[in-house]
Amino acid sequence: MDLKKFSFINDSEFYTFDEQNAHYAILVKDIRTNAHNKQFYLPVVKSSDVLRRTFPGERATSVGRCGYDYSIILLKDGKPFRNALICFSCNRFLYEKQVIKIDRNSFYDFLLKNQFRQIKTEVVHFDNIDAGRQFWEAKQKDQNIFSEWLELPDWIHYDGSFTMSAIYENDAFAEDKDIASQVEKMLSDKLDKVIEEKRFSLTVIAELDMGEETHFTFYIKALQKDYEKIKTVFDVGVWEEHTDFKLKIPQLDFHLLQSLYVLLIIHNNFHLKLV
Repeated sequence: MDLKKFSFINDSEFYTFDEQNAHYAILVKDIRTNAHNKQFYLPVVKSSDVLRRTFPGERATSVGRCGYDYSIILLKDGKPFRNALICFSCNRFLYEKQVIKIDRNSFYDFLLKNQFRQIKTEVVHFDNIDAGRQFWEAKQKDQNIFSEWLELPDWIHYDGSFTMSAIYENDAFAEDKDIASQVEKMLSDKLDKVIEEKRFSLTVIAELDMGEETHFTFYIKALQKDYEKIKTVFDVGVWEEHTDFKLKIPQLDFHLLQSLYVLLIIHNNFHLKLV
């Protein structure tokens, strides 16, 4: 086994890239247990920043069949670019054909030294829609929100939903384009003339081709005041308002990672004393 000290700078392509106009970041995810409190993130602006973020290890020639604990994902403009795997059962880092011997302490030390942020998810429940929207109006200014994982519920933008049906002649559609997209645009243009804020979302959920015509059913999310206007012009379904007001807010927290590392050190020292 070659015990030469390993450096991502000298030996690995995982952290090596030179494109100047792309935005890179590193995401570390727990894939053994899928625990939400074991996700870490580091935004990277320049390739030189990444090249300084290394942790030493030793070359290895084999890897066990014990699965993996973490996936280290290099993101390019928000999309996965490269992916490495870590297993603490056999203490291995694996990227393509490169196998590196590492340990749990050096891994967390790597996260701390490079100031990775731990991703935690705050779940907040509200009694009504107004309370939830007021909370989010203030909360969205928090710079620690991990926007890449943020999925806002419909009630933030819309009061509720309803269905609506319409029939269109088939010769009104262009053959080289998606019919659903065309009919959604047609109905959107009609609704724009009825409501003021134009704050709605519609989707085709069913269609029935009847030969020369097609019957479409739409699912529409909107404000209740706009629904009241729409139903004076169109034949629409029953209004369904939201009843569950919950927000899941992913946030970046460096102090949480520090606490996790301290607990790891305490656990390891206690284990050594027992042995």
